[in-house]
Amino acid sequence: MTAYEFNSCSNTLQFEILKQAGVCLVTSRSGCRHSYLFSIDNFYVEVVQDPGVGGFTLRSFDDVDQLDPYLSNIDISSMLKP
Repeated sequence: MTAYEFNSCSNTLQFEILKQAGVCLVTSRSGCRHSYLFSIDNFYVEVVQDPGVGGFTLRSFDDVDQLDPYLSNIDISSMLKP
């Protein structure tokens, strides 16, 4: 599956795909807003839950430069231990 194919699916199907194939890489919280970054095949999906807006927003991308805001929050310490 590609990011383009994912984007063409309904929100319901997108959430089902995330549930079945997504790997959660990092979660973050800012006030009431929660963000989740998932990896699926060769692309990423950002899910933002904002109660002020009322619901979830999804954004998929395959450009690794868009990962920059998340990189400092990814814990790789378990990979560094012998």
